[in-house]
Amino acid sequence: GFWGARSIGVVGMDAVVRALVEGGMTGSAVLLAEMMLTVPAEGESVADQVSTLTSLAIGHFTNKEYKRAQFVFEKALQARRGAPKSQTSAASLRFWIHKCVLAMGDRKAALMALTAVPVSERTVEMHMALASLNVKVGAHEAAKTSLRAVLKEQPLALEAVRLLIQLGENMMGHFDNIAALSEPHRAWLRRWVAGHSNAAMKHYTKAIDQFAALATAGPGNSHVLVHLADWQWKQGNLPAGRQAFDIAFRADPNNLEKMDVYSHVLVAQGQENELNVLCAKLLEVDKGRIEPWLALARYYQLLSENCLDEIQASKHAKQGLMVVERASHIVADHDELYMVRGTLLLALDRPRDAAMNFRTAYKMTHDFTAYQGLVSCYFAENKMKEAYQTALEARKNMPMNPRAITLLGVVVKRSDEDVVNARKLFHEALALNNECMDAVFALFELDLEEGNFEQAIQLLEPHLVHSRADYVHRRLADAHLMNSNVEMALKHYELALRVNPSYEPAKEGIAQATKQLSATEEDAADADGLDN
Repeated sequence: GFWGARSIGVVGMDAVVRALVEGGMTGSAVLLAEMMLTVPAEGESVADQVSTLTSLAIGHFTNKEYKRAQFVFEKALQARRGAPKSQTSAASLRFWIHKCVLAMGDRKAALMALTAVPVSERTVEMHMALASLNVKVGAHEAAKTSLRAVLKEQPLALEAVRLLIQLGENMMGHFDNIAALSEPHRAWLRRWVAGHSNAAMKHYTKAIDQFAALATAGPGNSHVLVHLADWQWKQGNLPAGRQAFDIAFRADPNNLEKMDVYSHVLVAQGQENELNVLCAKLLEVDKGRIEPWLALARYYQLLSENCLDEIQASKHAKQGLMVVERASHIVADHDELYMVRGTLLLALDRPRDAAMNFRTAYKMTHDFTAYQGLVSCYFAENKMKEAYQTALEARKNMPMNPRAITLLGVVVKRSDEDVVNARKLFHEALALNNECMDAVFALFELDLEEGNFEQAIQLLEPHLVHSRADYVHRRLADAHLMNSNVEMALKHYELALRVNPSYEPAKEGIAQATKQLSATEEDAADADGLDN
């Protein structure tokens, strides 16, 4: 512990300070500890002073005064050199210093503080923290060494197992010889490992199969449900991903894990009202977590996307960036944070800044969304070679992902104007997953460009239940309008507004269709006049 053996009076005072911190009365604890340092007790040793300094520093840390806490912990560490028998260990003080500087966003200093602790003195918690930091800086072998040290002490530390899987380690046999496990638990963990292992290799279909079996065997497990939903989304199964997230949220509305991804799914479906409600509920759960704020940033993204007024759309995007900035003070290096920020910067016509964020996210996860964001940035800067290389890498790393195949098709069509090969890629993506809306919309747009209006309409109509209904109705209306079927166009624009009464593109579509209808009627009237 941090509080060593002391004379009876000082021990009592130190215990009071500790009780005040643990009871949430850190202000009183800090004042009392400062008094003890200012007016030392009779016979107080250097070891006693180290203990009091540690108490004071913990009070500062609890108050989120990280710089003050760091300074006092370092002072305690320096004082401890004169008290080798102090029960406040140098290792524990360095661990606290690491927590302080990490809370201030200085990952390098945090890593230095932890690596200064001799290996023989590192606790399981220290090994885990060191592994996490090494993963973030790309020192994967060092991370693996720390994670193996964790599992040597705690073989059922599942987060350590999952991190090793993400680093490419084969953990399939890890649970086989743990005597504490019953056979049903061992079988469950084997599936859990198989699911995460397949996901780490981007084999999302296999990962989904494993976790779907776990969800069926024991419904209500939040971890299983949110990862199942996340992998459905990454595989391009938008309806299944939305359904899985809905189930996960109903099962545990206080769980925040992957709720930032849930908000992204709602953006993809254009569910403005549902996303607004989700943001409010997530913020009620915990304003100190990053997920609610990223969901709110996604909400502003959707408002910006749905707004035809450029000034207002820009205002919404800027509001979203302000929310992202707030989120960054909670967790500075979250992959979804970089992707949301990149999307909003792109909406503000800042492709270079956006690309920097998507690259950072890409380095962290190699997730499809990062690839897609980078391609959009390269398109905005007319860097077709870079766009093609990025899409090609996405396809190579995710050969069975229909969204990655579609992305390559989009780039081929735009950069080389190779419509034939683009169409082949879109059909290849749909052969893997006929509900992949990226591929459906890409093929739909291609049909419209080539004047195949009826074919485009027949392709899109079955997907009204699979994607954002307001957008699908609006695009169907656009296709009907191009095909000179004004009545059907008006019908679909009106249906889009029933789904989303504030959907501006549908309002503008109605205005255009009405104008076209009036012109047609005037032409017909003029023709009748000539006939008479």
